[in-house]
Amino acid sequence: MKTKLHIVLIFTLSLVWLMVLQAVCLGATYYLDANATGNKDGTTWEHAWTNIIDAFRTATYGDTVLIRDGNYGKITNPITFPAYTGSMTDPLPTDTQFITFKADAGHEPVFTGISITSSSPIYVPYIFDGFTINSAGHGVSFHYGIVGPRFKNCKITGPGYNVGDYRGFNILSYQGNLNNDIRIENCEIAHYQRGFCTQCNNLVIKDCDINNFGSLGMSLWGGANILIEGNHFHDQQRVEAMHADVIAFMHGNIIIRGNKIHGQQGQAIFGQGYGVKDNVLIENNLIYDCKINEISGWYYDGGAGGTPEEGPYIGENWVIRYNTIVAYPKDWSTCTSGVYANFINSDVYNNIFLTRDYGGRGLVNHGYNIVLSLPSGEENSYTYGRTEQGRDTALAELFVDPDNGDYHLKPGVRAINFGSTKWYGSQGWPDPATDLEGNPRINDGTPDAGCYEYISTGLQPPIANAGPDQTVIDEDKDGSEKVTLDGSGSMDPDGTIISYVWTEDGTQIATGVNPTVTLSTGVHTIMLTVTDDGGLTNTDTVTISIVALANQPPIANAGADQTVTDTDGNGSEEVTLDGSGSFDPDGIIISYVWSEGGLQIATGINPTVTLSIGTHSITLTVTDNGGLTDTDTVTIEVLKGDKEFGELPTGCYNNVINPLKGEKALIVVDLQKQAHLKLNVYDTRGNRIRELADEEKEADTHWYYWDGRNDSGSVVGSGLYFVHIQAGDYKKTKKIVVVK
Repeated sequence: MKTKLHIVLIFTLSLVWLMVLQAVCLGATYYLDANATGNKDGTTWEHAWTNIIDAFRTATYGDTVLIRDGNYGKITNPITFPAYTGSMTDPLPTDTQFITFKADAGHEPVFTGISITSSSPIYVPYIFDGFTINSAGHGVSFHYGIVGPRFKNCKITGPGYNVGDYRGFNILSYQGNLNNDIRIENCEIAHYQRGFCTQCNNLVIKDCDINNFGSLGMSLWGGANILIEGNHFHDQQRVEAMHADVIAFMHGNIIIRGNKIHGQQGQAIFGQGYGVKDNVLIENNLIYDCKINEISGWYYDGGAGGTPEEGPYIGENWVIRYNTIVAYPKDWSTCTSGVYANFINSDVYNNIFLTRDYGGRGLVNHGYNIVLSLPSGEENSYTYGRTEQGRDTALAELFVDPDNGDYHLKPGVRAINFGSTKWYGSQGWPDPATDLEGNPRINDGTPDAGCYEYISTGLQPPIANAGPDQTVIDEDKDGSEKVTLDGSGSMDPDGTIISYVWTEDGTQIATGVNPTVTLSTGVHTIMLTVTDDGGLTNTDTVTISIVALANQPPIANAGADQTVTDTDGNGSEEVTLDGSGSFDPDGIIISYVWSEGGLQIATGINPTVTLSIGTHSITLTVTDNGGLTDTDTVTIEVLKGDKEFGELPTGCYNNVINPLKGEKALIVVDLQKQAHLKLNVYDTRGNRIRELADEEKEADTHWYYWDGRNDSGSVVGSGLYFVHIQAGDYKKTKKIVVVK
């Protein structure tokens, strides 16, 4: 018994400890909703906070605050953040816990800015995820010594590229208080004079879209250990009064890798300003449609010169490799330098430079580049010639579709396997394992020049898969049916399938991965032929059976029997036939034919026919879309009406009635002169059961109805009844039959 109790106690304590660990590791979840109306303690959506300040005051490390739609204004020093006492040059530990402010799924909370200012280092371990910031000034401002914030999946939009010197991210230092370990990933920054202006150690800007900026995409004024990777810079709108660059940096220890830059008005990558800039890695970048120098830099020394030719060295240990740089191919007159800088102990290799000039000045190792202008000392490089014709020839020979921004290498071009491993690991930078798109850097021997590695295809044939056999029922029995073919299971082990062709008996019937075709009833053998981007093909067949269903006959319904009266005394009456109750259990009825005595008298579902006085037996024949038929018969009785005198004779019409169906008998009295009119209904025993009229009436035709009820309002029994009409000396009796 003690052993069992001991085990239960250990198990219970373990569960409690596990729950405590989960609470510590996972943190709490709070809720922020500008439209909430509850008690605002942030614990549920119903009771969500409406002010983000409450979230800052309550949430702690490891917690998450989910935020719904609404405009939450500007976040300005929301709380007193704790002082940061760690190193301002080292990144935060990998096990750092953050407080996450995150847009709820399907929501886009809006802010007008974020501004946090301090005179000494403070700890701001917040993740801002999914925010939209629409600002009239700076989007995000951090001053000075801010440590730890992260931005993910945010959209930050400014007032316009020419409206003041505003920045999407304005991260500045003061009196040596640099910021530290700030990361911005997968964000869009647009419509600012500058996308970024930063002074920050351990800065990461990755996978962002920076567009419609003015003077600078990024102005990296200070800091070390900076990574600029996987970003897309485009549509720069230059402000003429200001220097226009895309990435400008003033210090070293920076990696610029895997970025796409196009449509800029100034220099693409520029090491600017005072100070030496050592240890710079620029690799796997694509730069095209640009007007000025693509990679440049020089040292301002306050008067010793302002160009690479005149000034001191900008720095050492620069590595520029595996870049594709095409300077504004639409205008040869502005096609300037690929590398325009003055550095030492640096390497420039395995690049494609289609620019008017190229060459790093100073003590530089450079070679294995494809260029237009070949500088002295260039090793094992190839030049197309420093002319517009040479540029056009290179564009046409090397790239898939440069006019539309596709700078992948064509099969078999000079740049494939053109690179070298001679300077691998140069200046302490390990060579990249992948290219701009993540493909292995050495695919088939030696590396390629430029940012894209050519991936060989067509070495193995594709594998066709025409999908499983199908049996399809011809539901509408029209002799054919639509079928969707499925070639999605086809694949190419070392390339891409570029063509899917479907044929039957050698005749092409469709193309594409999943085409829809119309096939007749029967068995079809269809062949799929796939072709890969190396021109190799493979085939597979699929069997499609189109099965016709056995037809079931339709069911005819000629409607209920009818009794009508020749109301105008002309010997006939119009009658509407009703075949709407007919149906076909597995198809549609395509024909309705009405006949009497073997002769067709009408067609259609509800035709109107004229029948003479007497009894008519009319047959409806229906035919379905499979050719099968069925018949039904309806009896129509046309009763003769009386014509005593006048245009409408005195008498009784509709004299067979069913009161339970709302039917009424019509009694018409045509007075040639004024008279006292009496109308009474009697049963067969002579008992009066209903008085219809006892009044003075002028000469005219008068209509009366009997609904089969007595003077008490009750329905009379089935049988024969008499209507006695008396007007002055005129007397007449008519019969009415009541049926139920």
